[in-house]
Amino acid sequence: MRIVPLVLAGLVASLSGAQAQRLDSTRMTCAQTRASVLRGGAVILYSGPDIYDRYVADGRFCALGETTQPGYVATRDVPTCFAGGICYTPDRQREFND
Repeated sequence: MRIVPLVLAGLVASLSGAQAQRLDSTRMTCAQTRASVLRGGAVILYSGPDIYDRYVADGRFCALGETTQPGYVATRDVPTCFAGGICYTPDRQREFND
């Protein structure tokens, strides 16, 4: 019976590791921000009150059918720092632009 709690604990730990980190880009330099995205693969970056998005190292961290577009964020030293990619669905993006 002790195996079940250990298996559940391992499952919870593995699932929580798949979630993106949450970081405040305004407290980091541009280089630190970019390194965090590359290291984590997928990171939630906050750049102000209620201003956040998910930035990814590359398309492997996007859902099936999504691609990336360049994502920029304000950092401590650069107002428009390239942080990584932002995942989006190409067809849905076109709907909003029409």
